Amino acid sequence: MFLSTARGEYSIVTDQENKAKTCMRTYRQGRLIARHSDGIDTRAEDVRFILDPAGGAIIFPLSSAMMSLEECVVYVPDESPDDNGDWLELQVELSADDEVDEELRDRHYAYHDRGRPGVWVRARVAACRFGSTIIDGAEIAPPNTLARIEPALCRACNADRAKLAAACFAHRRVHVSEATTVGVDNFGVDVRIALGVLRVEFDARVDDEASARQAIARLMETPV
Repeated sequence: MFLSTARGEYSIVTDQENKAKTCMRTYRQGRLIARHSDGIDTRAEDVRFILDPAGGAIIFPLSSAMMSLEECVVYVPDESPDDNGDWLELQVELSADDEVDEELRDRHYAYHDRGRPGVWVRARVAACRFGSTIIDGAEIAPPNTLARIEPALCRACNADRAKLAAACFAHRRVHVSEATTVGVDNFGVDVRIALGVLRVEFDARVDDEASARQAIARLMETPV
C-alpha cells in the first residue's frame, strides 16, 4: 500500500505498520517501565491513557516517584511474554502538569473515570517498535482531523444506545449492557463499557463530517 505525503511524495506503508497503528487505536491501557540512567533503579506502573487529539502524545496520570526516572518505555497493552508482534513498545519522553490542560484531563475522565491521583503526564512518542518494525512516533499517534466536530459525532453515536450496544457485539463480539461513545477519530469510535474502553473501527478512513456520519450509520446498521 502507498501513502501520499504532504509534499506529494509516496512512501510504502507495510502490513506490519498498519497492524501497529490499529493496535495503538485499539487499546487505552499499557505498562510503563522506567529506568534510571545508571541502570540500578527500575520501576513499573500500569497506566490508563488517552491519545492527544493534536497527535504525537499519550496522556495519563503517573505516580510522582516515576517522574525521577529516565529511559521510559510504555508497552501497549502490556509486556508480551513472547515476541509475537501483537504489542507495541513506545519510547516516550515525559513532561508533566502544565502541559496537560483541563480539556485533556476531562477527556481522560470520560474514558477512565477519576482513578488514583498522580502527576498528569504528556508522554511524547519518540519511536515505536512493533515486532521487528520500527515506526516514527508521529506516525503511530497522528492528529485526529475530526477533533473539532468530535462532540457532535459522539452525540450521533449515542443517540440510540441500544443500536450502539448491538454494534459492539456485531463488530467486536462483546456483549454490553451499557455503552457510551467517548471518542471518534478518522478510523473509528471509542466506546466506554463496564470493563473499559472498546474500540470499534470504521470500514474505511473518513476525513470530514459527512463521511464520518455515513460511517457511523453503517456501523450501527450493518450486521457483521
